[in-house]
Amino acid sequence: STVYAIRASQASNVSGKHVNPASVVLTSGKASLDSAGTLSIDSLVIGGTPVIDRTGSWVGQAIPNQGGLGIRSSSSVVVDEAEFFNLNPKWVFLDQFDTFVEFEEPGKLDVSFTARITCTKPVKTRITIIQVSPKNQNLGQFGNIAVAQASPTPEGSSVYNQALIDLEMGIYRIKIEHRSESPVSATLQGGSLIARLLY
Repeated sequence: STVYAIRASQASNVSGKHVNPASVVLTSGKASLDSAGTLSIDSLVIGGTPVIDRTGSWVGQAIPNQGGLGIRSSSSVVVDEAEFFNLNPKWVFLDQFDTFVEFEEPGKLDVSFTARITCTKPVKTRITIIQVSPKNQNLGQFGNIAVAQASPTPEGSSVYNQALIDLEMGIYRIKIEHRSESPVSATLQGGSLIARLLY
């Protein structure tokens, strides 16, 4: 007879121990995690096909878009300090959220605006798009018109505008406009505009 090995070069089971191999090969679509739910790997191979390399980069087969929209680029403007402004019956720009985007090919523009406004009378907001190049023209209002109800408290009332717009190649200016049925002052307590170029 022979003595039992204190440490074998290979083991069929390492239950309760951490595993840190140089690479992991998954067979039959199965994988095991340690008791802490962690699997530390150097690379990942599934069915003989490399999927993740040792740097953590995806090297597997490209995943098709399946007809969905992908994000080409995005930009945002955030105002986190209270700012006083005046309202009147005409639509007026909130200059703090002036944003320019450029389309190098036709695509979709996804714009969302959210803000909190302290006001003594209802305030309306909307998204307006202006084409700067190759033509200079106001394309008008897109998406919904939001209403901030009268709320004189510092927390204010919330507004949310959103629009998804098909645009041709060119440079565009995104403007947030506001108005009230009668002259009134208000305070923008904070807000953000997010613009995403989709393809």
